[in-house]
Amino acid sequence: MNLSAELIAILGLTGLTLVTVAALTVRWFHLHSVGTLSALQTAALRLKAGERAVQVDPRGPKSLRQFTELFNQMSTEVTLRDELLEKRMLARNAELLDALTKLKSTSDMLMQHEKMASLGRLAAGVAHEINNPTGYLLSNLTTLEGYVAYLVRLAAAGDEAVAAARAGAAPSDPAFRDYLAIRDSDDLKFVVGDLTQLLGDSQRGANRIRDIVQGLRNFAHTDATVPVSCDVDQIVRDSLRVVGGKLKGFKVETTYGNPPQVLAVPGRLEQVFVNLFSNAGDALESPGASEKGTIWVHTWNSGDEVFVAVRDNGAGIAPEVRDRIFEPFFTTKEVGAGTGLGLSISLGILEESGGTLTVDSEPGSGVCFTVRLPALTELEDAS
Repeated sequence: MNLSAELIAILGLTGLTLVTVAALTVRWFHLHSVGTLSALQTAALRLKAGERAVQVDPRGPKSLRQFTELFNQMSTEVTLRDELLEKRMLARNAELLDALTKLKSTSDMLMQHEKMASLGRLAAGVAHEINNPTGYLLSNLTTLEGYVAYLVRLAAAGDEAVAAARAGAAPSDPAFRDYLAIRDSDDLKFVVGDLTQLLGDSQRGANRIRDIVQGLRNFAHTDATVPVSCDVDQIVRDSLRVVGGKLKGFKVETTYGNPPQVLAVPGRLEQVFVNLFSNAGDALESPGASEKGTIWVHTWNSGDEVFVAVRDNGAGIAPEVRDRIFEPFFTTKEVGAGTGLGLSISLGILEESGGTLTVDSEPGSGVCFTVRLPALTELEDAS
């Protein structure tokens, strides 16, 4: 009986020992394995979130330590790979920025080239526009030269007559006779009246030349690239002045609606309208155009948008051509008569200001180009 009790006691003690060892083993596994797995899970989430160089302390059983070391190696490789990709991306971004800068420079050069080409095509008309006021200025100067010579002789004779009168000379004195002879040699009243008219005409001619030159300067100006508040009606007037010589033989009807101002680069916006007016003039010179060539220009606004329509009664545009007119370098003109960039550049200029350029035409019914630009709000104007 005693032996059995002792055996039972030994077995019980052994069982308790085994349970204790098992509990300690589970506790150790929990501390070193489950904790490591939790750390690995957290590290994986950090790596996924974009954090780099994430490392976990290898602990626990050998297999778990090996797995942790593999994770650390992978994290290091991911970090190195991302750093390499970042360097490549920065280099690529620098290349793209350089390409964009060159593209912008090329675009500006093409825009200026088209502008100068337009000026070249308009040169004869501009020369004619300047030659007319210059001609009557020179004619007026010749007439003024004769009038001034007459008035100088009359003033000199008057001085001598005044001196003779003060000296008590008789009315028959030669000084008086000379004065009257010079005075009666021309119509003094007519000369004085004509002088006023000649000076007024000369001033208007000089102003006309000044306006033409100023318009050309504004049109050819390349430095201004910052958008400012623009009066569309005034820019349309300036553009018509630049192409006035080209449109000399046609009727131009304008209807100004006094729309709100827009935000744009004045010289570039003027380039758009010079292109449209010049193209309208070319259309009226083409076969199939109306004998009484007319260009209608209308400005207006609808809500917070400003519109300018340029319409002609030329031969119109065929559908297959109309679909391509905004393509760079596409032109229906003869070689040397156009670059094929005018409408493409005009569209690009308007899009830079948030606008559009549309065309409506059928063969035999003329062409209507419509410019749309967002109106400048009071808030934008104040800023």
